[in-house]
Formats: sequence, structure tokens, C-alpha cells
Amino acid sequence: MRSAGSFGPLLWIAWFAVGALQAHPAGPPNRLELSGDWEMQSSVVIRTDGARLSRPGSGVRDWYAVKVPTTVLHALTKAGVYPDLRIGLNAYKTPDSSDEFNARHDLSKFSHLPDKRNPWRDPWWFRREFTLPKLPAGRHVWLHFDSINYRAEVWLNRNKVADREQMVSINQRFVFDVSRWAVGGRTTWR
Repeated sequence: MRSAGSFGPLLWIAWFAVGALQAHPAGPPNRLELSGDWEMQSSVVIRTDGARLSRPGSGVRDWYAVKVPTTVLHALTKAGVYPDLRIGLNAYKTPDSSDEFNARHDLSKFSHLPDKRNPWRDPWWFRREFTLPKLPAGRHVWLHFDSINYRAEVWLNRNKVADREQMVSINQRFVFDVSRWAVGGRTTWR
């Protein structure tokens, strides 16, 4: 999984609500779409830092397979962790973001996290491995986020591209020049 010269892992931490990388099916030929198959896990379960998780072949296990764009709740519902909120009283089988509401309705017992804590209070990691084509010298590589909701940190090859203060909004687009960390070959987004 690791090779010399890889445009290594990029880690995307979503704080409280998750952003989405939108697809552009008719994008230019030099654009690599990163929507689609990703992995996701709570930072409560994966207790390490972005630098460590964002190196190629970090070997972490037990992540949820997700399709991006998504939200954490939608991905967990699709994975069967929580029931579909649109059906019956299923909303009362899923923890709320409000601890007060959870206490009032005894919803904490439905948390999937080991200590039954509120699953929406801590950040979530998203990651993806991909191959970046070989690039000519001097070529710039731009990382585009077509939508993010609400906060995120972005990591690439053990380097923090953006922190949670730089990348905060509701459905704002972000673009980062990642040329200094991008090298053609096997790549991992985290």
C-alpha cells in the first residue's frame, strides 16, 4: 500500500457535522474526483493524531465504508448502526446532539460508542486512498472542497493543510494548494 513518492493520506476531520466532497461528473480531464468510496470512524474510537493517520499505509482497521458526499448520521444509518429516522419513532432510537434532550428521553443508551457518550460531540475521521498521476515539475495541485458543513481539519502526507479555524462554514467552497505535499503515485486521503 505504501510506495515511494506517494501523495499520501489526507485526513479530514469533521467537527460535529460532516462536510461533503461533491462530484462533478463532467469535470476537466486533469481533475481527479475524490467523491465516492471513503472510510469513516469516530475520533473516540481512533485515538491518534492526523499526522499519524495521514501517512500512506497507516494500517488502521474497523472503519465504516461510506459514500461521500454524506453526513455522519446518514453514513451510520446506511451501515445499520442507527435506524432510519424517517420511519415511525426511530428518532427515539438515535442519540440527539443535545445531551439534555438525550437525558430527558433516555437516548444515550442507543449510542454505538463504547462508553455510550454522545456520538455527535467528538470529531469524525474520513479517509481515502487514491493514485495521483505523475506530474510534470512545477505543476500545481489544488484540493477543492465543493461543500463543507461545518468544521474540518485536512491532512495530507502527515501535513496539516487546514485547521478547524480556517475551514469552517456551512456549504462554503474551499481550495488549497497542496503542491508541496502532492507527488504522483499511490495516495491516501485521511
